[in-house]
Amino acid sequence: MSETSQYIYTRWTWFKDYDLAELASQLKDRFTVILLNSPDTMDGSTGIGITKSIIYDLEVKADTLSAFLAPSRARLFQKKAVPFTRRDVALREAILLLYPHDRESFLPFGLQTEPSFRVEESKI
Repeated sequence: MSETSQYIYTRWTWFKDYDLAELASQLKDRFTVILLNSPDTMDGSTGIGITKSIIYDLEVKADTLSAFLAPSRARLFQKKAVPFTRRDVALREAILLLYPHDRESFLPFGLQTEPSFRVEESKI
């Protein structure tokens, strides 16, 4: 069985910044949600300009897949290249719906492709 490479994939919103406290409450029932910074960084009261929308304030974990979330950017990653579980697939799908774009802007540069991944075989 060949080993796939480590999964790391960044996604973006273009004209929307999420309220991360609200996003955390939506995701906490299905995944583990960890606050990375103080709550006042999440309400937009600190930070300047565009930088506050790309600073990761939350980590969301499934089984082997995690995501760092910022108001306009999400980075999905695995620490070790292993097959995705069902919860990992659910986290990936949730993040791709919330952060629908694979580059920072609508301009035609910075395009990235999603890395390949495997899903573990279900045990029946």
